[in-house]
Amino acid sequence: MAPDPADNEELRFVRAVLAGEPRATEAFVERMRCIPRFLNHRNLQLGRPLASEDVADLSQEVFALLWSKLGEFRCEARLETWAYRFCERKILERLRGSRAAHELDEHQTDGSLAQPGERLDRGIVLAALEALPRDELSVVIAKHFEELSFESIGARQGASVSTVKARYYRAIERMRTRLGPAFRGVFGG
Repeated sequence: MAPDPADNEELRFVRAVLAGEPRATEAFVERMRCIPRFLNHRNLQLGRPLASEDVADLSQEVFALLWSKLGEFRCEARLETWAYRFCERKILERLRGSRAAHELDEHQTDGSLAQPGERLDRGIVLAALEALPRDELSVVIAKHFEELSFESIGARQGASVSTVKARYYRAIERMRTRLGPAFRGVFGG
């Protein structure tokens, strides 16, 4: 028998925050100090496409978004993991809305993003990722950025392992088509 989610300590904590309990609210703010760290780390991994002021602004946006969505938290992960997902989504959205989207729009018209031997800009790869359907993108992010197994992704998403694998390989094929010969340098295949 699965444990009752109402018995979960993390869910009780979130309910206390939503009820306005001062200690819980202070603890929540303290725990969410992970947001700037996540965003700075991810920005570093991506080659620092965002200025430090932009990352600071994005941190505020993510915190405000998390606060507004806190009532939707269902304890499928720790709060920090939930925050990480918001950080990942928002940084990709920010990059998509900046030069990455511009480069993607103006690159090649045949659907491929690179010529043989051409090194891909990370922004182009991110824009190609963002072009994936949401269900496929979430599997790719979980597999490559969070390094989860197909079984863990399936458990998180409430999907069978075969469904998760189908989404993943469909996404990889879309990426292979979009990135052209440079795909091998990005995904190694």
